Parts: sequence; C-alpha cells; structure tokens
Amino acid sequence: MGQMAGLSQVATRVAASGRSAISIAGTCFADLVYPAHCVCCQANLFERDEVGVCAECRQELAPPVLGWCMQCSAPLSGFAIEAAQCVHCYQEEYPWQRAVALGRYQGALSQAVVRTKRPGREPLTMALARMLFDRRGAQLRELGADIVMPIPMHWARRLRSGANGPELVAEVLSAKLGLPLRAGWLKRRKLTPRQTDLTRRERLRRQRNSFRLSRRANVGGRTILLVDDVLTSGATTSEAAKVLLKSGAKAVHVAVLARAIGEDMP
Repeated sequence: MGQMAGLSQVATRVAASGRSAISIAGTCFADLVYPAHCVCCQANLFERDEVGVCAECRQELAPPVLGWCMQCSAPLSGFAIEAAQCVHCYQEEYPWQRAVALGRYQGALSQAVVRTKRPGREPLTMALARMLFDRRGAQLRELGADIVMPIPMHWARRLRSGANGPELVAEVLSAKLGLPLRAGWLKRRKLTPRQTDLTRRERLRRQRNSFRLSRRANVGGRTILLVDDVLTSGATTSEAAKVLLKSGAKAVHVAVLARAIGEDMP
C-alpha cells in the first residue's frame, strides 16, 4: 500500500508540474532517505538535512568534548585533545590500533542506541551513522582503512530482531568513505547470551571462538575498519579483530556509535 501511494504521488506531481518522472521520483526517494523531520524527536527540519537529526538533538546526542582517547575512544577530561591511552584503558591490551566513537554511551545517545535495536528503527540507525561521520569523519579517514566490515549478528538473533544495526552503520560509513563493504566475510560461530553484568574477563571468555571468516574472505595485507554499535569492555571487537589479524589483516580499527565506560556499561 505504501509503495502504491508513493507511485500515485509521483504521477500526480508529474501531471501537475510537467517535470520528468525520474526527477520527481528522485525527490520522493530523497524524502525517504533524508526525511523532513528529525528521526529522534520528530521535529520539522526546515532545511533538508543529510543527517536527519535536528540541532537540539545533535547537541543532546553528542555534546562537544575536548578530546578523545585514540585507543578506546573515551572522551578525555582536562586539556588533552587526544591521547594514545586514557584512564579507562591504560591497563588493557586491545588487538585493534584505534577506535572512533560518536559519543559516550549515556543520556540521549544511549537511549537512541537502545531504540536502534528494535524492529523498524533503521532510519534512526542510519541517521546516527551519518552523524558519526559528520562529527568524526576526519579521524575515520585518517585510519587509512581498505575495507569496512560490520560485527555480524547470529542468524537466530537476526531472525528475531530484523536488521543488524552494525551492518547499517557500516553501509553508511562505507558509502561516506568510498570504501568497499564486506558484510558477509565475518561470521558468527555461536549465539552468545547477553553480557549484561559480566566482568570484562567473563565477557572475553564468553566471546572466545565466536567468529570465523567465510571462505571467500580475503583480508591479507588489508587495513580493516570494524564497525559495531557500542564499545563496552571490548570483548566482542577484540575477538573479531583477533580473527582478522590471524588471517593476515595488516591492521584493525574500530568505529562505533557509542563508547560505554564505568557506570555506562549496558
């Protein structure tokens, strides 16, 4: 019904204005991809916005910070613009080289990320991904990645949830960065339970041997941008990165919508 209504709308516009069907169909498609209202609060966007988030929500989702930790992407306090490690990760060893996040997993951003896990929230997921590139695009380009790869969802969980959020984020980033997307190369070996209230050591143990590469995957000598929705203990991304590096990847970097630290942990 929605598709028929959309076609009827295109036909009506063509008859009324004399413009080409292709031109008007493109406008309708743009309305779907870049809606005229904020995907977070539904406020009208008076000018077409490629992110799809109003100024007020942008401020709430990712308030400006002075700097970021390059290893775990935690926001820095004090006067540092960036640091190789921070108080949240200086005692940890990660297999990836650098992580980039839109913001801290708290407040409006944590609520938005939770909403992206529900069916039918693809526009919100893609808007947050576009906002990630809008805010941190320069840092993402500096990583020098060759391909973009999302953290995969187990087929059983995807059957229940629908779209895989990290895959949608990876699609947006690959398009923005002009890099190939390899969504099917990394596979889930097993369905792991939710990791809420587990320590980092317990999360690492639970994620052990969770991933494998498909037979067609070719990561040898390549720098991988590994994409997830939230970086918490780093157990999931660490296990995936280890598989990629063991298979010959040159380096792995991580991009996420949110970085959870301390009491933020979901």
